[in-house]
Amino acid sequence: MTEKILIVDDTIDIVNALQLVLEGNDYQVSACYSGQEALGLVSREKPDIILLDVTMPGLSGFEVCEKLKQDESTRDIPIIMLSVLKEPEDKVRGLDCGAADFITKPCREIELLARVRAHLRGKRLHDELKKNYEELEKLGTLKDEEMAPPSQTLIVWNRVFVPLALALGFSLVFVLLRYIVFKGVPISYMPAYVFNKALAISSVLLMCSSYVIGPLARLNPSKFGRYRFWRKSLGITGLGLLLCHVCLAVVTLSPEYHPAVFEKDGASVGTWGISLALATLATIHLIFIGIISLQSVSRDMTMKQWLQIQRSGLAALALAFGHLGFLGYKNWFDAAKWYGGMMPSTLLAALVIIGTFSFRAYVRIRMWTRTP
Repeated sequence: MTEKILIVDDTIDIVNALQLVLEGNDYQVSACYSGQEALGLVSREKPDIILLDVTMPGLSGFEVCEKLKQDESTRDIPIIMLSVLKEPEDKVRGLDCGAADFITKPCREIELLARVRAHLRGKRLHDELKKNYEELEKLGTLKDEEMAPPSQTLIVWNRVFVPLALALGFSLVFVLLRYIVFKGVPISYMPAYVFNKALAISSVLLMCSSYVIGPLARLNPSKFGRYRFWRKSLGITGLGLLLCHVCLAVVTLSPEYHPAVFEKDGASVGTWGISLALATLATIHLIFIGIISLQSVSRDMTMKQWLQIQRSGLAALALAFGHLGFLGYKNWFDAAKWYGGMMPSTLLAALVIIGTFSFRAYVRIRMWTRTP
């Protein structure tokens, strides 16, 4: 199919010259002579590339470029700006507006055609990737374990601070109220005992959130699709908090901090042994996942790698649920242990894990049973 090029320039002679060159190379060319006219024409015709003059009466080329890049329906159209302006500041401004290239007039025919061909190749590749991604979404074959679009990276550490702060903030408020205010745990236990529980809850919240984003994106791609590439960052951040929790738990593993875990003679309760074994397995499992995926932290992973890591992480969460159950199930059903009407921290974390698995199952069933 012949590719469409739009020329926007207020000088008729330049438009005619460019049109002659481009049509002579088998391009479909249309033209207009003002920025305002260009905005309407681009919306209607959707050209494959735009040659845009900078200095025009009314809307300048810079303004037209900014408006087109702000519109989701036209932002992917490459724009080559043409101008007699030769100052570096003008070129920088054009590129900052979203232009793909900047050519100083008068330009040589061979240079113009080479740059047009280069940007059209890029546009074709972009359109093909976008089309394939949309078709996969439409057919429902893009599973929630799969990767974000190639243009996105998996790691966005600079954006994890907000969910990290929310998870830690919620967890700290919860444990402070339940254990310090209502249960009456001595404030001296705050650094190791109480804060450690907040670390445990936060780690579960972050790791589970990394497994919820994918299903949410499948249900509403337009709203949640852009968060797909947050998943690995949230998961690894949750793993980091979990390791801190494990270290503090080992330090505070004594009858003083955990009297319910030990018999009167100091021997470990049987269920605690099972809980500890499950916690150890889950932690080793998650550490292994983190290690094998470190080489892919700064680049895209293959589909096979991502699926393996996703499934291994879910298995680790299942082990963590078993650890929480054996550790605190007696308190879950004892109303006297719901201090201030607040559920035990082990139950809260367990419910988050159950909710994660349930939501993923719901989305998968919905995708399987939806009508074509």
